[in-house]
Amino acid sequence: MKNGGRKLSNIKLVMFDLDGTLLDAYLAIEKALNAVRAKFNLEALSLAEVKRAVGKGDKSLMEDYFSDDIAIEALTLYRQMHRDTLLKYAKLLPHAKEILSYLKERDYFLALGTNRPAIFTRLIIEHLDIDRFFDYIICGDELDAFKPKPDMILEAMKKFDLKPEEVVYVGDMVIDVETANNAGVRSIALTTGSSSREELIIRNPFAIIGSLGQLKDFFKLLNIIP
Repeated sequence: MKNGGRKLSNIKLVMFDLDGTLLDAYLAIEKALNAVRAKFNLEALSLAEVKRAVGKGDKSLMEDYFSDDIAIEALTLYRQMHRDTLLKYAKLLPHAKEILSYLKERDYFLALGTNRPAIFTRLIIEHLDIDRFFDYIICGDELDAFKPKPDMILEAMKKFDLKPEEVVYVGDMVIDVETANNAGVRSIALTTGSSSREELIIRNPFAIIGSLGQLKDFFKLLNIIP
């Protein structure tokens, strides 16, 4: 747990990223992506490589791993396959429900802001029974503005009529810290996803923690919640 002696105060909204923060869907993505690559007689990708590549949305993922002439077709096939792999392989990270419930019971606004397409975001959070915790859910494709653009955070701030100092964004990737910085809010970076601690430190998040289990203790340490 790292924090440079700064303090959080007056927090009213805790906004979360999804993949790598609350959810482990890397295997689900890898299975669907490699199934599509096999249809085009392309070499399979390792889980480690796929994990490093995700975070910018599935359209961007297809553009990274398929040539321009087949990327659109690949995206259609991927989305058809990903529904099944997501339901089969995706799982919540440890302490995800615990921290969401803990914050909800203490009357914080909870929001979800992710580059994952809305159709799959809502599918998996309902399947894993965490949709009930969120007061607001916004996805990049609903705004046509993907992280690190700040639009998702700004929309959440507008909905709840909040100032930047009243919001904290929790994510696992460099792109999440950059998004928070671009929105003028503080970020808490988790080392549970695809960005290393060293990569996260460079972007200057408010704090870095090792797991969702530490998030409750971190907030209590800063006297944010009892």
